[in-house]
Amino acid sequence: MKSTRSVVALTLSLVTDEDGVPNEVADYLVYSSRMIKEQNVPEILTLYDQASPDLTERFFRDRMWPDKSVAERIIGSGNKLFIILYKEIYYRQLYA
Repeated sequence: MKSTRSVVALTLSLVTDEDGVPNEVADYLVYSSRMIKEQNVPEILTLYDQASPDLTERFFRDRMWPDKSVAERIIGSGNKLFIILYKEIYYRQLYA
């Protein structure tokens, strides 16, 4: 019987392969969502101020961040605050 962790990893791999989202970006989305749920403000600030610009530079110079529906498939539904912050990152790149 597969462990929960391996099932989650397999599911995440299938979602990211299907949507063309690099695994590092998917990991960032999942971790960011968890930090928001845990209300870890210092880590959220680090992710927002440092990690998201770094990922934008490395993976999204010539294309947009994935649509919010893709992010929701990766993190699961129910974290509305994460989606609000994610849309800010998405639109900041769009209008930069």
